[in-house]
Amino acid sequence: MPGGATLRASIIVVENGLFHATYRTNDASYNVRQLPIYQVGASVYDVMRRIELTAHSLGYETIEWDEDLKGLSH
Repeated sequence: MPGGATLRASIIVVENGLFHATYRTNDASYNVRQLPIYQVGASVYDVMRRIELTAHSLGYETIEWDEDLKGLSH
């Protein structure tokens, strides 16, 4: 897979400790289905870091979050 793709992601809280993520990319050679849709974590930042690590391991160079997630830290 070629390097340099940007992943755009968003997270919503389903319930305490359970998060749902959605992903988009404009690079057709990348398959966002390889990324986890549901995540369990202590905080939104915990989940964001896990998603970012996974995305980087799949070859995404940049991860852009759709909105300010500071209010979701609990």
